[in-house]
Amino acid sequence: MNTESRLEDLMDASGELLAQVADQKGPEIAALRDRLAKGMTEVKQYLAETAQQAGEQIKDTAVAVDDYVHDSPWVSIGVAATVAAVLGYAAGAASARQRKVFGLF
Repeated sequence: MNTESRLEDLMDASGELLAQVADQKGPEIAALRDRLAKGMTEVKQYLAETAQQAGEQIKDTAVAVDDYVHDSPWVSIGVAATVAAVLGYAAGAASARQRKVFGLF
């Protein structure tokens, strides 16, 4: 069962529960509340697992980047300098365009 269908089921159960709460009480309401609670628990568990997996992937990526920087420091410095130069050039060009548009300098 995928996340989207779980969330749809949860929303459907919520809608049914809200519609019936105003009119009646009884075993149907209890069953809907149980479905709602079960669905919310499943969604919370799925989100917690997904967050944990994302955290592990981020940590693995950070370790890989750190290892690469330690193994190839000059390449890393070169890449950082190139990115800084490109950003500096872009910022300078944008500033020059703004000065030209507004008639400054």
